[in-house]
Amino acid sequence: MTTEANLTDILADIESAIAAKTAAAQAHEAAQEQSRLAAERAWAEVNTLNDSASKIRDALAISSGIV
Repeated sequence: MTTEANLTDILADIESAIAAKTAAAQAHEAAQEQSRLAAERAWAEVNTLNDSASKIRDALAISSGIV
């Protein structure tokens, strides 16, 4: 096999590795984005629950005559 053929084979292997690593990186980024969005939704739910709890505490305090 000639040096040119060897280099061509090596280049093909490198390009294949680049494509595989690019796909893996893109999949990882997509998974991170999904995780980030899930965390945002969870925090929004926590904030909603905290608001509800605060309103109930206020109502209980008013009805108990604490306020």
